[in-house]
Amino acid sequence: MAKNNVDIGQVVGLIQAMMPSMDAGAIQTAVTSWLDNHPEATTTVADGSITEAKLAAAVAQKLGLVTQLSDEIVDIKGTLGGYVFAPVKVMVSDISGEGVQNGYIDSTGKFNSSAPWVATGYIRTDALESIMAHVHVFSTVPIVTFYDEYKVFLTSATSQTTGVQDYNITIPQGAYYMRLSMLKSDPVQYYAYNINKTKENALVVNQLNDALYGKKLGAVGDSITIGTYSAPNMTYINQIANAHNMTVDNQAIWGSVFPTGKTQAGNPQGSIYSQIDNLANDCDMVIISGGINDADYQADASYWGEISGGYTATLDTTTFCGAFEGTLKAALDKFKGKPILFVFEHRMTQEYQSKYGQHFANVQYPRMIEMLNKWGVPYADLFHDMPSIKLIPGYIDLYSFDDQGIHPNVAGYRKFYVPRVESALQAIAN
Repeated sequence: MAKNNVDIGQVVGLIQAMMPSMDAGAIQTAVTSWLDNHPEATTTVADGSITEAKLAAAVAQKLGLVTQLSDEIVDIKGTLGGYVFAPVKVMVSDISGEGVQNGYIDSTGKFNSSAPWVATGYIRTDALESIMAHVHVFSTVPIVTFYDEYKVFLTSATSQTTGVQDYNITIPQGAYYMRLSMLKSDPVQYYAYNINKTKENALVVNQLNDALYGKKLGAVGDSITIGTYSAPNMTYINQIANAHNMTVDNQAIWGSVFPTGKTQAGNPQGSIYSQIDNLANDCDMVIISGGINDADYQADASYWGEISGGYTATLDTTTFCGAFEGTLKAALDKFKGKPILFVFEHRMTQEYQSKYGQHFANVQYPRMIEMLNKWGVPYADLFHDMPSIKLIPGYIDLYSFDDQGIHPNVAGYRKFYVPRVESALQAIAN
C-alpha cells in the first residue's frame, strides 16, 4: 500500500501515542493503523509516494529507536523497510566508509597511521550500558577510546595483555561517543553492545524536545567561525552540531570582512556578504558572525557607509553598513522563516586603549546593533557576555590558540562560545 505526501513531523506524536511499547513491531502496527485511518495522508518525499515500511522506519528513526552506531558501520541485526534496528555487533569486516581511517587511536585519543589497523569514526554511546569486546589488543592500542558530546577526548580503556581477549567495558560517565581500533588480519574480532532501555527512552524524549536535533546548521563568518588553524572542525559550530547530531555547512573564511571588494590586508579571501550565496539552500538554521576584521579599517571613512532607510533601498555592499545589511537581508530572503542568529565575537579591545578599540566599541558595535534590530535578527553578544580570553590575565594560556587571545582553542570554544550560542539557537528554534 502506498500513500502520498505524509508529513512525518506532524504524525510522529500521534503514532507514538498509539504504541503500547517502544519496539519495531509496535511501530509497524501503529503506522499501519494510522495510515489506514487517514487515506488523505500525503508525503513530501522526493518520489511522491511512501510505503508503510518506509514510514515505519522513518518514524522509528525520528523517535530515536534506530540506534545508528555511526555513518561508517553497517550492522545486520534485523531490518524493517531497509532500515537497521538495534545493532548489537560490529565485526572488522563491517568497518568501511566515511570517517574510517587506516590506523589506530592511542590512549590519548590521537590517531596514529598504521596499515595493519583500522579505526572507526565516532559511534554514539549515550544509549549504551556497556560493550563486550572480543578483540586483538596491544598495550599501545586501547580497546576503545571515549569522547564527550562535543567529541573532545575523555578517556580510554586499555589492556596490558597482548592478543585476543574478552573485555567487558562500562560506558564512562559523560561519554557520548567512542572510537574502535581493530587489527585487520584477525577476522574473528567483534564488539557487542548492551543497550540500556532507560537511557534509550530518555534519549528519545530528549531528541523529541530538542529543536536542534538532526538539523542542518549553516554558518558564515571569519576565522573564529571556521577555526582553520586554531580548532579545525572543532569550533563552536562543530561542537554544537556534534552535541545535537546536526550536519554543518560552514562557509566562513579566515580573514573575511563584510564588504565586497575590500579584504583584510594581505588576505584575498573575499567577503562575508558573498558567503551567503554559497550556503546550501536546505540549511535549517544559519549563524552569521564576524566584524572584528572590519575594525582594521577604522581610519577609512569611505569604508563604513550609512544605514539605509527602509527595507527596499539599493544597498552599497562595498561599504560595511551596506554589506552588513545586505548579509542580513540575503539570509532572511534565502532562508525564509528559518532561525537566523548573529554572533558577536569575544572582546578583543579595550575601549580607550587605542583608536581601533574606540572605533569598535563606540561606532561599529552600536551600528551593528541598530541594523540587527532593524532587520529583526537576534544575536548572541559574546562581546559583553563572556570573559575576554585576550584581556584577562591567565585566560590566554587556558583558552586561546595563540598568544594573542584572538582565536579560541577547543576548550575556549567549549567553555564560552558553545553554551551561549547553543542557548540562543535553542531559544529561536523553539
